[in-house]
Amino acid sequence: MIDYECEYFDLSNNLGEIIDSLNPLAEEKNLLLKLNLDEKLMLETTDRRGDKNKIGQVLTNLIGNAIKFTEKGEILVNLKVLENNKIRFEVVDTGVGIDEKILPTLFNPFFQGDESNSRNHGGTGLGLSISKKFIDGMDGTIGVT
Repeated sequence: MIDYECEYFDLSNNLGEIIDSLNPLAEEKNLLLKLNLDEKLMLETTDRRGDKNKIGQVLTNLIGNAIKFTEKGEILVNLKVLENNKIRFEVVDTGVGIDEKILPTLFNPFFQGDESNSRNHGGTGLGLSISKKFIDGMDGTIGVT
């Protein structure tokens, strides 16, 4: 059973901390890690409501994966305000990509798209399935293209 908090928090500050914590990993690989905030978010003076720790864990996992599997280029973290006032988080990278055949199983526990990934990059294959569980528990959706 997972407990979820629903509290007000400073989304911009929270994201800044996540980017700052992961930027050294990106810099080690000469990657640009950039945060793009929707104009509507930059104009907001109120905090957002949700589970900042779970959101932070998911974003740390997604951005960390992007850094891990990108050899050159950049990782963009885009935030957009949707019509229903929910936030869409996108992590876009210039990595090698993912074979379309494995996309439907990508969020399954212990799944790794290529067995050499665990040897080359480490990891258990749990990060995306846990991220999905957290997002589902907050009435959100997670996907990949």
